[in-house]
Amino acid sequence: APRDLPETLVDKLWAIADRHSGKVPLHARLFAQWMHFVFPSECPYPHAVEDPAVLRPSHWSGQRRATATDEERERCISESAQQPEAALGEPLLSQWDDLEVLLLEDL
Repeated sequence: APRDLPETLVDKLWAIADRHSGKVPLHARLFAQWMHFVFPSECPYPHAVEDPAVLRPSHWSGQRRATATDEERERCISESAQQPEAALGEPLLSQWDDLEVLLLEDL
């Protein structure tokens, strides 16, 4: 659907292109993040992984547990409650993260 994008979002898309020699890699993390800010209900936020091993299927096969324990859930809830809330007038793009992740074939 057509929409008017804030200039800051348009600038972010140009910045992504500038970073990649004028092209926007469609399967990269920054473009996915941009899509999330444009379509927040349709596109999930692309969280960056700390350990690239989690991107391999072998990491998730076998006896590994894929759910959080009650203690882990409680810790997550208490940590998020301690985070400062953004001011009402603060732009949403304050959550923007410039970390890029490319697929190997895009390097």
